[in-house]
Amino acid sequence: MSGTPPVPCLYTARAGLDIIKKIGIPGIRDKSLSLTELIIKKAKERGYRLFTPEENNLRGGSVSISLPHAFPVKQSLEKRNVKVDYRKGQDKEPDVIRVGPHFYTKDEEIDILFREIDAIYASGEFKKFPEEIKHVT
Repeated sequence: MSGTPPVPCLYTARAGLDIIKKIGIPGIRDKSLSLTELIIKKAKERGYRLFTPEENNLRGGSVSISLPHAFPVKQSLEKRNVKVDYRKGQDKEPDVIRVGPHFYTKDEEIDILFREIDAIYASGEFKKFPEEIKHVT
C-alpha cells in the first residue's frame, strides 16, 4: 500500500467502533432479532410470503418479503423516503423487497414501513411505476 493514509476516515471509523463497543455485539444481535421478528410478524399478518428463515439461529439481519408488484412498490416507498432493497426473482421465484433494519431502527419505523405499503396498495400508487427493472439496484 502506498500514498497518504485516510486519516479523517480513521477518526470516523473510531466513532463507529466506540458505538459498537458501547452496545456490544450481543446487544446488536438481540436488537436485530427483535426487529426482524417484528417485520416477519407484520408481513405474515398481511399474508405476504417470506423468503427468510423464521428461526432466530438461521436468520440474518434482513427479511425478504414477496410482495405483489414488488418493484413498483419499492419505487413508491422510495418516493415516500422509505428505504428498502429489491431483488428480482430467479426462474419462477417471485420478486422480493428486502428490509434490513439496523440497531438504531425503532419499532415505530417498522410500523411506518407497513403503513406505507398498505397505503400504496390502497391508493394504487404503485401503478405509476414500471413493473420491470431496467437497472441494477
